[in-house]
Parts: sequence; C-alpha cells; structure tokens
Amino acid sequence: MAPRSKPMKVGDRIQLLAPMKNPDSARIPVEEGMSAGLEGTIVYLSLDGPADWHQIGVRWDNGRTLNILPKTDRFRVIPVEEQKHADAV
Repeated sequence: MAPRSKPMKVGDRIQLLAPMKNPDSARIPVEEGMSAGLEGTIVYLSLDGPADWHQIGVRWDNGRTLNILPKTDRFRVIPVEEQKHADAV
C-alpha cells in the first residue's frame, strides 16, 4: 500500500490491487473469491500497536466480510471522485 496523505476512515471504499493471500496456509495460499479489482467498504479500523497487528475490517461487494492486513495485502482507497464517476456510469 502506498503512503496516504489522509487517514483512512470507516465508510471509505477500497479496492484490492492483487489477490488476497493467506500467508498462514500452504494448502490455500490465496483467499477464494478475493481477486484483484474486488471492492469493499471499510467497517472498522484497528491500527494501534505494531504494524504486524494492524487490521482493516471490510465488507466486500462479493458478500464476504474479511480483514485486510495493511502490511501484507495490496489495496488502495478509492478516491471519492472515482466513486461518484462510477455511480454515474
């Protein structure tokens, strides 16, 4: 994830830039249905403590609720301007 000038907040829309990996599983290395391009809405932020502990709770557009690990997962916050444009199309 690239550094952000504004902090993330609950309600922000995000998009996966790469498939979401499952580093704790050799059997299932990529989370099923969590591919690049998938979007979701932040429902909570837990960014206290060491970076390894940080989590972002997301309600994904595919119906899943699964946390982002900012140190591991590649994602971006979708700018409000893009969200409005996408809604208008």
